Amino acid sequence: MSNEMFVHTHYGYCYYSMTNKPFPIIYNLYVEPKYRRQGKGKHLIMMTIGEIKRNGYMGKISIEAKSKDQSINMKSLIHFYEYMGLEVINKNEVAEGETL
Repeated sequence: MSNEMFVHTHYGYCYYSMTNKPFPIIYNLYVEPKYRRQGKGKHLIMMTIGEIKRNGYMGKISIEAKSKDQSINMKSLIHFYEYMGLEVINKNEVAEGETL
């Protein structure tokens, strides 16, 4: 049985996994372009964190920071995820030319 989970709304989706790691990981967060910068990404993350907690996990939650279509720069993305209380697992893998 897979421990990969999927949160989906009409404006986007988010995958997360609770497999064999010391903590859950959120990855593949996507918000449709017409809904960006409206708080929908924050809402998806909050829904995902809520689902993880309903599954009994109360510790640290990590997230991969990747901007697949460069709609947001890595520095802003990492800041957003940290503001949401998540631990960014790849923040040292910043796109070439960007600094934190």
